[in-house]
Amino acid sequence: MKVGVIGVGALGSLFGGCLQLAKVDVSFIFKTLEKKILFDKKGLFINFQHQRYHIFPKTFLASELKNQFDIILIFTKTIDTMIALHSIKKIIGLDTILMSLQNGLDNDLILQNFVKPKNIIYGTTMVAADQRAINKVFSFGNNLTYFKPKHHFSHKISQQMYQEAQQADTQSSTKNE
Repeated sequence: MKVGVIGVGALGSLFGGCLQLAKVDVSFIFKTLEKKILFDKKGLFINFQHQRYHIFPKTFLASELKNQFDIILIFTKTIDTMIALHSIKKIIGLDTILMSLQNGLDNDLILQNFVKPKNIIYGTTMVAADQRAINKVFSFGNNLTYFKPKHHFSHKISQQMYQEAQQADTQSSTKNE
């Protein structure tokens, strides 16, 4: 499964980094060249569950993307979601799943501007993360992340993301709607 992460702040860095540690094919999508260069040169430092990791994720500017992902994890601020997704709309295909773990109301309705409801997984996370520098993220424990598909069509990939999250040593739960 090919995973893209958009909104590479504290939670996006943590989730994407943990998925990479679990050997998932994950790419970080940036809007600014400076942040991409920093990740390319110095990598990402993660402090998670009393362990320290230093990884070098695959990075792309939104404008550089050519290939589609199976699933795109969205961690932008709700107010920035529409702009962020417009910047990558050329790689959102008919089968692309958009998964939001954002705070805020009606994020699934924003996603429906880009995919059908059957291609949406939404949820919440109780993970506490702090970005101490642009490429340094700390987590304060392993808390539950809950996600569920908006439509039964997305159940299979929701289950797959659940398994990937378990491999990444993050507590998660998924449920059919």
